[in-house]
Amino acid sequence: MNRWARRSHRRFTGRWAVRQSILLVALGCSALLAPPAQADPGCQDGVLIVWARGSSQNFTDHAQEFNAFKDQVGAALGSTPHADVQLGNVDGDGVLEANEYPAVGGAQYIVPGYFNSERTGRNELIEYLNRRAANCPREAYVLGGYSQGADVMGDAVLLEGYGDINDQTRQHIAVVALYGDPSHYAGRGLLTPRPLPDWLTSTNRIGSWCDVNDSVCRAMDINLPWTWAGNSHGWIYAQRYIPDTAGWIATKATAKVAQLGSSNPVPAPPARAPVFTPPPPTIAPPTARTYREQMGSWGAGSFANYHNASGIGPRVAPGQWVDVACKVHDPFIQSVNPDGYWYRLASNPWNSQYYTPANTFLNGDPIAGPFKYPTDWNVPDC
Repeated sequence: MNRWARRSHRRFTGRWAVRQSILLVALGCSALLAPPAQADPGCQDGVLIVWARGSSQNFTDHAQEFNAFKDQVGAALGSTPHADVQLGNVDGDGVLEANEYPAVGGAQYIVPGYFNSERTGRNELIEYLNRRAANCPREAYVLGGYSQGADVMGDAVLLEGYGDINDQTRQHIAVVALYGDPSHYAGRGLLTPRPLPDWLTSTNRIGSWCDVNDSVCRAMDINLPWTWAGNSHGWIYAQRYIPDTAGWIATKATAKVAQLGSSNPVPAPPARAPVFTPPPPTIAPPTARTYREQMGSWGAGSFANYHNASGIGPRVAPGQWVDVACKVHDPFIQSVNPDGYWYRLASNPWNSQYYTPANTFLNGDPIAGPFKYPTDWNVPDC
């Protein structure tokens, strides 16, 4: 279990400790919950978008980042079925209960209020995803978060151990998108930097975006308070970063939907008993003969069009043995002379679609020479 496995408290970095604790009290004067947008959606044969809002944001008012995310990603998904939910209201009842993500702001933002809020959201997300993945085999998850919500998402996917996102659920996560994360991995934000998990970075399924003028994720660089007029944290992600990244997110999501669909196919209905006598089995025709040839010590390219050496295919490695189907005579390219023959390569990955000059092969000669045979005359003409 890594060092992030069960954190319940982190400190603000450096000189920002007292200064930002006081300034962040001003974040969000209103945290009243608006009526729910929808109930918890059923299993999707497609994509479920799960969003974690920023500090003091409720489910509709001050929710410009969520609206931008679900609208932009939804549009990019096109005809791919999708639905969306927000942490803290996945059940759609509009009532903030004890184990639902509160996204605290205002006076509650002072330590430990923030960390308790973040931990609640993290635990809610883990339980929700693990439960859905066990019951919705063809559902892919797009996880997004802004500010404190990015902190929630980032922590949840990094944790390893009992009670965290399990291996089955990981297979359903298409992409994780973090915006304005106070624990941004570059280490210049308000909070201790959090690394990005290897199981997502190795497959390019996580992104974390931080604007250069963001006083939350770039606090140590800007050295200016939240109230600085040039602070971009409260508007830049909905207007620029989310629209710019929606296409990439949708591409990852549709690829994951296709993967889950192929690995969890819809069961076919039981077949009826046959009412006819099946025809006698047919005998497959004999496989066409091929000829084993070894490439010389320099290797050579392959081409779909042997006449002008165009349509480049996979290269034949030095000393590699391949199966040759036949030979064709075309001396137009001077380097294939004096014989002027090309071999059609039957082996995978050429699959009789590409040709290589016959005189680049050993054709029965020893690999160290002397070389006497530009062509193997046992290979038939095509």
